[in-house]
Amino acid sequence: MRDVLDVVHGTNKRIDGLHDRADETNQRVDSVVTGQQRLSKQMTELHDSMHDLRGVTNERLHAMEADINTIKRPLTLLASGWTKVVAVSGAAAAVSGFLVKLEVWRFLPF
Repeated sequence: MRDVLDVVHGTNKRIDGLHDRADETNQRVDSVVTGQQRLSKQMTELHDSMHDLRGVTNERLHAMEADINTIKRPLTLLASGWTKVVAVSGAAAAVSGFLVKLEVWRFLPF
């Protein structure tokens, strides 16, 4: 009878040990689940921040594009004006050169 009690007592100790291990495992699982939930929350916050940043960046890009267009128009007109000035200057130089040649021909003895 004593042997049977020792076996039952040993079995109860093993069962208690298994319960302790199960409790430790449950605590680890809870810790992992909590970590995953925290990570999921951080990922959601990061995604939201990236979305907000994309919106701000797009707004800034549109503002910069508007500024560039505001600056580009006068520069285009200015460049167009300079092209006309250069063209007129070139034409004037050509006419002037032609007139100089006419003057030279006029004073030649033949």
